[in-house]
Amino acid sequence: MGKAWSRVFLFIFGLYSLSSCEQEDKLVGAGILGNGNTVFEEQEINVEVFNLFEDSIRSDRKALNSRGGVNLLSGAVVGVYDEPVFGKTKSAFFVQPRLSALNPKFGQDPQLDSIVLSIPVLGFMKDTLSVKKELLKTTYVKKVDDECQKVTDTILTYREFRKFELDSIYGNKEAKMTLQVHQVSEPMLSIDTAFYSKRSFKTGDLLGEKEIDKYAFTEYVYNLNLRAKVDSARKNTILQDSVPSIKVKLTGLNRLVQNEILKKPSQLSNQAYFVNKILKGLKISVGNDQGFLLGINPSKMQLNIYYNRVNEDFKDANHNGIDDREENCDVKVLQPRLNATYQLSLGGAYNVLQSEIQNERGSIDYTTQQSSNLYLEGMGGSFAKLHIDDKQLSDFKTTAEKNKWAIIEAYLRVYPNHGMQKNLALPPYLYLYNYTKKSLIDDYVGNNRAGQTPFIFADISRKYNNKKGYYQLKITRLIKNIVEENATNPDLAINVGNYYNPGQSVQYQPPYYWATDQVQNPYRLIAHGENSSDKSLKLIIRYTKKKS
Repeated sequence: MGKAWSRVFLFIFGLYSLSSCEQEDKLVGAGILGNGNTVFEEQEINVEVFNLFEDSIRSDRKALNSRGGVNLLSGAVVGVYDEPVFGKTKSAFFVQPRLSALNPKFGQDPQLDSIVLSIPVLGFMKDTLSVKKELLKTTYVKKVDDECQKVTDTILTYREFRKFELDSIYGNKEAKMTLQVHQVSEPMLSIDTAFYSKRSFKTGDLLGEKEIDKYAFTEYVYNLNLRAKVDSARKNTILQDSVPSIKVKLTGLNRLVQNEILKKPSQLSNQAYFVNKILKGLKISVGNDQGFLLGINPSKMQLNIYYNRVNEDFKDANHNGIDDREENCDVKVLQPRLNATYQLSLGGAYNVLQSEIQNERGSIDYTTQQSSNLYLEGMGGSFAKLHIDDKQLSDFKTTAEKNKWAIIEAYLRVYPNHGMQKNLALPPYLYLYNYTKKSLIDDYVGNNRAGQTPFIFADISRKYNNKKGYYQLKITRLIKNIVEENATNPDLAINVGNYYNPGQSVQYQPPYYWATDQVQNPYRLIAHGENSSDKSLKLIIRYTKKKS
């Protein structure tokens, strides 16, 4: 996993405040509460670790975010990766095509040329590795009248392919895989349906496939207008990919598109009929058992139908394929048929999108009650249940009440076990939730009655600190509520990922405890749990007390 995917996650989860980036170990409030009679101290409390396996997670578009009342999926993963510790993860992606507009007009006698599915990647290196350029056609421009007119312009249509290296790959970057697209044979329901990662849909014919590796291309089609001098020719863009994409020809859809779409536009007046009767869905997957996990961007996927139709302005009384007005012209401009494109909607607000994820266990022992290591895995699979030592926390509470200590900050510090992590890339973030109540931890939640707002979002779950070698997860309000408000000490769950903050709000409360990037997060982490090392998982409470 490279830097670009990390940058994607950084963008998703918001900007950091100066306090979390530059002053990570400074005591919150130290400049306000500290004086000559006050000292700051730390208390470490043990945390019990229980590794668990979760074979199904929420995986529809609501699992990522809710923005403006419309759910938008920002990322998904397709591929397979198998390694001995965590095991094998295999992910497929389902998408429900919809009509981009009702009652489309295809013109007279539309004939299909091709159907192309374009799958944009989630991250890529910015350096262009190569450029391939080809001339597609030459078009002559002139005025057409009763007599032949002089050519007034020449237009050259070029296509360029620019090659990029992908940076949204997790696993064996040197592997090659076969990307496959199958037709879904049952209705995919609606965006209001809750889907989990074990959910699949029945599929039928293989529509198309393509070998993929660590490279992808952008396609750029443009016209050069040569009316002026060549060196000052105007470049007019016809098509341009915003990001590198994987493009697959779906020849298996040719008959359906020709017979049920192009030839029968009258049945394209109802969206529900189209998605339930004509084209129910597509499944994007790989036909391999080992390779890599590839991040894709569903919101920018395209399904283009390229076809040609009769040119109704073409006059051919002689039936010789030449326009009557150009019978005696040296240069023929008018064509009997015209090219056209119709795009089906894939990544819109109401397309049903669903990730299917299969996780097979590796060598992790889930029967051990307490573990010296944490095993955390994106896209379902391994996660850990945590419980703060009840006796130690109760003893701290009693002493704090007696001596009037004031809790300033509380957090969990997690150190990767580099000896076991080996070459697995470290995840940018970890996150917590209340496992007992299946809810957000207190620090993410505002309380209007108490005049509380959520803590600074980026300060609760901070990005992995490369310099200091640890993750830091703030649970200040949770611990204050236990110590000062007699709240129950709950079980917590910890895993790879973070909550999606769509507006990059400074203080943001996620809508659900599961509204994270888990479904698109391929990272895996082995971290120190309960062990005797100085890097074992601990709760650290910082507090103030009066000098004795």
